Amino acid sequence: MLIIADLEEQKALVPHIVKSGIDGIVSDHGNEEIDRIVLSVQADSDCLLMHQRGFYALSSKGQFYLTGSLLIVLPNDEYEALKMYETAQKLCRCCQTKIIYIACQDYFLSKRGKRLSEITDGPCKQAYLLMKGE
Repeated sequence: MLIIADLEEQKALVPHIVKSGIDGIVSDHGNEEIDRIVLSVQADSDCLLMHQRGFYALSSKGQFYLTGSLLIVLPNDEYEALKMYETAQKLCRCCQTKIIYIACQDYFLSKRGKRLSEITDGPCKQAYLLMKGE
């Protein structure tokens, strides 16, 4: 699943996703706002918070820690977003990890010649549609 959400929408959605029982969250290193939100609600859950480097290291060596469900907050950089996406897809294939991606926009991935929504398994939702019921 892919959720398109600006930073304000991400800040509103992430606590709900953490409280729903997600096993881990991966965010880019510079996303301090998301980190603060996760840490504030993390005390009530067993959610693992990691940054890109830790995610890459664990995905190659410690895949056990990345099983279950992950929320991946994609960075604003197209190259880094594609790298995180491709790493996550490998996890999906080998570990049956369920992944929800959040991106600030539906990137056009020039390396693939497609938009992120076209290569992501599952639905693509705008954040305001998900938050409508609040």
